Amino acid sequence: MVVDRATGELRHGDFRDLPALLQTNDCLVRNKTSVLPARFSARRRTGGLIGGLFVSEEQPGKWTVLLDGAGRLRPGEILSLGDAAWTLALTERRQRGAWRVSVAPADPAAAILERIGRAPLPPYIRRSKSPEPEIDRRDLENYQTVYASVPGAIAAPTAGMHFTPATLRQIDARGVQSADVVLHVGVGTFAPVEVEDLADHPMHREW
Repeated sequence: MVVDRATGELRHGDFRDLPALLQTNDCLVRNKTSVLPARFSARRRTGGLIGGLFVSEEQPGKWTVLLDGAGRLRPGEILSLGDAAWTLALTERRQRGAWRVSVAPADPAAAILERIGRAPLPPYIRRSKSPEPEIDRRDLENYQTVYASVPGAIAAPTAGMHFTPATLRQIDARGVQSADVVLHVGVGTFAPVEVEDLADHPMHREW
């Protein structure tokens, strides 16, 4: 959407129009957060697999996660991760399928997810429940903006995924300035809007 500030006129364009709309000394602000391999599978003692999404790490070994089929799970249950290299003990049920869990051994979340995690792709991109190393590697590379550099998001800042290196070169050539921020996309990006008046929609926090 393009707003003519002089006349107030609104019009719709294509993303490829953006470089021509920016002027010398404009400033383009980019979110350089990088998506973690936050999706994982955990195994119950019965052998069943549970899909999970890492949300945050309060301290080493203390995570918040989303778990599929959370209604069937109970506090105290222990799941295994990564061919039983780690265990995940359910300590507190929270809202919307979220759990606080204890992970042992208490290795840093980033190190564990690097071993067992997969890209947290949107549900309309279908993948096997079983790991597929080559596909998983490509997914994690592709589900990033071209300027992503600081790991921490659990979903991509998708508005930025339209940018390509060529687009950025066009923008630079016009004398446009750039500034980078880090705002990690969090679990609230998955929350549906359930109110009629958007002013009543509780916005999530990001860090």
